[in-house]
Amino acid sequence: MQERILTVRRSFPNKQKTTIATLSKKKPHNTIQDEKYILKVTIPEPSLDKVNAYLGCSNCGKGTNTPAGNIYSCTNCSTCDAISSPRVTLNCQVTDGTGNLAITAFTTNAEKILRMQAPDIFRMKHTEDNATFESIRNLLKTSPITIEVGPTTTLAINNVLQWALKDVENNYLQNPTEAAESAKEKEAMDLAEHNNSHKNSSESTECSNNTHKHDISNKARMTEKATAITNAPASPQEQPETEILTTEKDTQKLIQIKIEGAKKANPNVTAPNTEGSNPNNQRKITSPNT
Repeated sequence: MQERILTVRRSFPNKQKTTIATLSKKKPHNTIQDEKYILKVTIPEPSLDKVNAYLGCSNCGKGTNTPAGNIYSCTNCSTCDAISSPRVTLNCQVTDGTGNLAITAFTTNAEKILRMQAPDIFRMKHTEDNATFESIRNLLKTSPITIEVGPTTTLAINNVLQWALKDVENNYLQNPTEAAESAKEKEAMDLAEHNNSHKNSSESTECSNNTHKHDISNKARMTEKATAITNAPASPQEQPETEILTTEKDTQKLIQIKIEGAKKANPNVTAPNTEGSNPNNQRKITSPNT
């Protein structure tokens, strides 16, 4: 018997880190009562329904109908100056990725797990403050907690191996209010980051749409310009000679053309004096009747 105990002690020293899968393989015949193991776990499905908050003895935790804060004599532990205080029990399933383990946490450990003091848990439970619990719920699902477990007394009494919660490591946030606020801040930051990402994506899409619209607009303008050029009137060189010219040089040229035409038709026609002529005093040269 002594050899078996020594072997177990050497194989599984007290407070050894292990996994739920390893614990599930343990048997009563190779486990002793004072073994303790460390697990790092999360609570995948925390529920306010699994939280029991009540008034009980400040010494033993036994429930009472005495109003909170009043002193009374507890019949369970025979304490004559017990104070009616908020007490908490938490039932939940924890996991470390290798398996699940059902545990029950009483007031002190429940406070560490929920990151709240018993009076705050009592108020949250009885006012159905789901908003506060939701922020804690997110922490329980994502932030691992370190717990210590060991065999229940049924191992010594009935040779039945069951694991019970012995202790919970204090969380890095000692103030439960800060824990809830921190969770809300993290949620707000995540939401802001998501909104910024969505905004940037929308701006990128809008920029792309604007670029596309700009391209279409440019193409439309180019098409209109090409159409205008195609439908533009003929150049002055292509216009009839009877078109009114606006410059002195063009006027003189037109007169010369007319005179030459007239000479061909009637050799006796002489050229008029065009000195000092201007666009406003143009004379129209017509061919004589033949």
